[in-house]
Amino acid sequence: LGCSYDVMVGENKVYFTLSGLNENLAKALPLFEEVLKNPLPNEDALKELVSDILKSKADAKRNKKVILNSALVSYAKYGKVSPFTISLKEIELKRRQILL
Repeated sequence: LGCSYDVMVGENKVYFTLSGLNENLAKALPLFEEVLKNPLPNEDALKELVSDILKSKADAKRNKKVILNSALVSYAKYGKVSPFTISLKEIELKRRQILL
């Protein structure tokens, strides 16, 4: 149909975007709604997501710009319990599983 969708998660909102050719959007919308209503579990995608998150966290620990501009600024604003430090630990991420 020449359409694509995207899902983005913000701090307090979730954004859904459907884009493509105008003449195909009416046909694509019910398909998009079906994907949202009845998602299919994908264990491989979950493992890849966990792997990507862990790599991103490891890269951030080595990136001086992230350390200075995010970690230290967050620490200066909030102290030890800052938004920068609140995230799932590696063991918690690896325990994630798809519930049916």
